[in-house]
Amino acid sequence: MYYDPAEVIGDSHYHARHSFTRKFCGCMSLRGGCAIVCAFWAGLHLYIAIMAFQLSNPVFSYLDRIALNVMGGICVLFVTISFYDLISLFLESMLLLRIAHRLTWIVVAFFLICYFVCIILFGIQKQQFREWCIESAFTDQGYQQDMSFQVAEVYNCDKLWEDELKLAIAIFMICAACYVSYGIYTHATNTSLFHC
Repeated sequence: MYYDPAEVIGDSHYHARHSFTRKFCGCMSLRGGCAIVCAFWAGLHLYIAIMAFQLSNPVFSYLDRIALNVMGGICVLFVTISFYDLISLFLESMLLLRIAHRLTWIVVAFFLICYFVCIILFGIQKQQFREWCIESAFTDQGYQQDMSFQVAEVYNCDKLWEDELKLAIAIFMICAACYVSYGIYTHATNTSLFHC
């Protein structure tokens, strides 16, 4: 539908009439744009993996150890596949690009599913978050835990939980939109460089 076989350039390269499949974000080549995306993915997910293995997260203040380890493992896999995508882009091998394209979609799906599960876990574990919030506030301030009034309201733990949940949902929607569009760009790179 978008491809004109009469516009074949060389033996295996051809370009489409539709600008979406020829340009990354409408302004630069697909190969260069996908390289930038892969480098961005590798850097971002390396940061998230390091944070996760240190039992921390850039979005959530408190999350289970198991969820953080799974998130870190998926991010390490994402970094590995991002580097594989970079290598396959510069080698211009049809087989490597097809494998990289499929692996990219698989790891994007794994990451988005894992992030969604982490949001659900964070939402379910409101009581554990409150206990962690109060405990960390007391240990940071050096107080004893013998106060009889509602401490969670003093430290706004419930408000913090709600705000983090809203932030996580907003980041999930942005990540889903960006990652799916970047995955489409890897598909467009694969189909614009080689006959499929």
